[in-house]
Amino acid sequence: MDLILAFLNSSFGVMLSAAVIGAIGLYTWQRKDWEFKEQYHRTQVLLDRQLDLVDRINKDVGKLVALAADISSPILKGAVSKDQTDESIRAYNEFESSWFGQCEAYKASLAFNSPAEIVDAFTRVIEATENLDVSLGSVRTKEGAEQAYEAGLAVYKELRKWNAKVLKDVKGSRA
Repeated sequence: MDLILAFLNSSFGVMLSAAVIGAIGLYTWQRKDWEFKEQYHRTQVLLDRQLDLVDRINKDVGKLVALAADISSPILKGAVSKDQTDESIRAYNEFESSWFGQCEAYKASLAFNSPAEIVDAFTRVIEATENLDVSLGSVRTKEGAEQAYEAGLAVYKELRKWNAKVLKDVKGSRA
């Protein structure tokens, strides 16, 4: 025991003890730094994925409403042929089936990373697009085209509300 105390009291013993304490401290600091960087990286990846999903949803909803407007706008202006309307309806129907096929996948992705109020707001966007689709059933008349136009505006209104909730959630998670 005296030999150990003598060694620890020597210059070399003090240096060795300081080196061991420093190495332990450095290891602990590096480990914490690595954990912090990994957590930051994971958060950034999740945020990027969330923003990519929001971007895809906005583009898809915008395209759906634009295709619906391609049907109703010429009818409202009174300058449309049956062939033009049929072609616009065909293009809308192709995209509409894709959109409604993706809705549940979008909702599941949102539920994985977002609070329930965002998923609920997205459900209202889906319902508005369903109403738009129904309103296009009588689009060949001027009244039907007006209903489709109003339904398109309702979709954008719900989309703006949803985007506001998403933006608030993103800002809140970064604070």
